[in-house]
Amino acid sequence: MTKRILVADDEAHYRDDLKAFLESYDFSVDVGTNYLDTIAYLKENSYALIVCDKGMPIREGGRIHHKCGLEIFGFAKLHPQHKNTPFILHTASELIDIPDFFKQRGGIYHEKNTFRPIGAVMLKLLGIDR
Repeated sequence: MTKRILVADDEAHYRDDLKAFLESYDFSVDVGTNYLDTIAYLKENSYALIVCDKGMPIREGGRIHHKCGLEIFGFAKLHPQHKNTPFILHTASELIDIPDFFKQRGGIYHEKNTFRPIGAVMLKLLGIDR
């Protein structure tokens, strides 16, 4: 059975690169382009891995906020099918303080501007040796 992965990122070039990379290893990849897409995928499916941009956009009262990656992580970990799913939070900006709830629940932080290492991290989490 093909493992299913969720990639959540509002930057098309980055999510397309991740999707192509994972599909080259025969994974099925769903892509969330914003907060609501991502939450809908999490409600409907189970995943072997979730990769999420820290700065995913969310609209609140006409304003767009770009920091809901941790909220997506929290949502995922509240659902039984995602309780033990590896979750990589990535960002191009510096994340100075990673909340304890993220670390305690197995979250993995990765700087977005270094694609190759994140590929190795993903494959390791999915049980693939290169």
